[in-house]
Amino acid sequence: MQPFHQPSSVDQRVLRYVEGSIIVCSLLTGAMTGGTQVLGLQILGFHLVFALLSQIVPLGGPLWRRRGYVALNFSVFAVAAVVGFRFDLVMYWSIAKSCFLVRRREVLLAVGLLGLAYAAGVWWSLPMRIERTLDAIAIQGLYTYFAPRRILLDHISFFLGASTFAVMIGCLAIAERTSRQRAEALTQQVEKLAAALERTRIARDIHDTLGHSLTTLGVQLQLAHRLHQQNPQRSFEALEAARTLTSDCLRTVRQTLQNIQASDFDLAQALEALAHQMSRQPDFRVCVAVDLPPLPPKTSYQLYHILLEGLTNIQKHAQARSATLKGWATSDTVVLMLSDNGQGFDPSAPTAGFGLRGMQERTLLIGGHFDLKSAPGQGTQICITVPQ
Repeated sequence: MQPFHQPSSVDQRVLRYVEGSIIVCSLLTGAMTGGTQVLGLQILGFHLVFALLSQIVPLGGPLWRRRGYVALNFSVFAVAAVVGFRFDLVMYWSIAKSCFLVRRREVLLAVGLLGLAYAAGVWWSLPMRIERTLDAIAIQGLYTYFAPRRILLDHISFFLGASTFAVMIGCLAIAERTSRQRAEALTQQVEKLAAALERTRIARDIHDTLGHSLTTLGVQLQLAHRLHQQNPQRSFEALEAARTLTSDCLRTVRQTLQNIQASDFDLAQALEALAHQMSRQPDFRVCVAVDLPPLPPKTSYQLYHILLEGLTNIQKHAQARSATLKGWATSDTVVLMLSDNGQGFDPSAPTAGFGLRGMQERTLLIGGHFDLKSAPGQGTQICITVPQ
């Protein structure tokens, strides 16, 4: 279990200011009740020790150092009680400060031990304190020792220290509540962002899977419609291809609902099947030369959909007769290159579709680099590089 709160650098500075104020108020209270010069020097000495301890608080130190600091701090008050002094303001502040340094159970144990030592010291020093008070009255006189102005200053200094302590505790409680509210608001924002990212992922998957299959299905149906009188055999083959694509669409929906990122996803096998499926279209061939090592399922899944989208774009827009897909591995990267002999385009021209943007987003998701080269009349080449 950790301490209640680990203060920031601002909190440390505030703690020191508040502790300094409490020590000053305690010193004023002690000066009012000191009585003699010797007692005044002893009280001053204790407060110098308190001031020194306030400057060496190990808020960010190791646990053993914080434990030692709390033990040393509490032992000073036990010693003060034994020799007949009470520094209630500083002592209660030190108890509160210990909550920032050690675990909760250790705080309770330390406070219990301090209470026993403090009570024993007060009981031991009670005769000494009575004798000291009588000596001070004998030296100063009864009315001087209990002068109203002195008593008033004593109460005012104690009030200032106690109110500073109370205000500090209240401010820390408010700061903790504010921090918790900010954390809850941030959690809600993260949940909303996660939901938006999930919607984007689902939309991308639908676009990259069903979009491809439905596009190819439309091409086959158009071909069948165009050839149903001129070449019935070719028309029948196109209809068979359309029927197969319909089955592919249904299978894709099932795979999407069952989370396609399965542990046994084989990228090379999936790319071979994809190339075979797309080569069913007349006058279009996909040549695959892929030699890849085993890749994580997430990486394989994303690469598959990047290349699926790339081949779909070639089929829809490039007016190409062939496409070539190559893949190889270096010592620390995997490279996939997709090229076609189509009409090309201007990469700087604005596009309305989601294809290229989705490919780039998927590449970034797996920490890769996406490079596209194309020009009108010169075909298109896409190179994806990802770390192994």
